[in-house]
Amino acid sequence: MRAANVQTVGSRPDQHWWAALRDPELDRLELAALAANADLESARARLRESRAQLRAQQADLRPNTGTSALYLHTHGGTGALESSLLQGSSSPAAPQGKA
Repeated sequence: MRAANVQTVGSRPDQHWWAALRDPELDRLELAALAANADLESARARLRESRAQLRAQQADLRPNTGTSALYLHTHGGTGALESSLLQGSSSPAAPQGKA
């Protein structure tokens, strides 16, 4: 025989389950715990926000490795970029044979 106040698995307990025990000390402790839970949740939110800000600031310190597509036409096996790199120039040289 099942008692009327027994809950089934997966059901949500009464939010103030301890009130049925009519214990003033338990009431005080449970209410304090509920108040602290709200503080804990807001502390978790502040921690998540702080971590996100830290990641953003650390990202600014990392090197920026932007990419771009560059097409070079090569003549005789030597490309303009390769040629300019071998000569120490930072910009590609004009293709050989064209002025």
